[in-house]
Amino acid sequence: MEMFFWIIGAVIVVAIFLMVKAKYIKHKLFWVLIFIFILLFYISFVLSGISKSVNLTTFEGLKTASTIYLAWLSNAFDNIKTITGELIHMDWNINRTSDSSMNTLNVKR
Repeated sequence: MEMFFWIIGAVIVVAIFLMVKAKYIKHKLFWVLIFIFILLFYISFVLSGISKSVNLTTFEGLKTASTIYLAWLSNAFDNIKTITGELIHMDWNINRTSDSSMNTLNVKR
């Protein structure tokens, strides 16, 4: 019976340890996701303005770069919206023909 209490105690300690670690991992994951989001924002901002040779040291250059980036971002979201709309309207059923020789699900009887 004494061994049973030791096992229960060990399970409780391990559970508490895992909960604390999960909280730490959740917090760490949040900051990693924030970092990735900022990095992607920076890379997309630089790449969207690189083709126009924008000078980022002046106010006019920042204004132009921001306009280009927002137009690029708007176009990206519009493309995602279009693709999603097209996917929704697609026929996702299995193609079945009335001709049994063309039917891939043909079962011999």
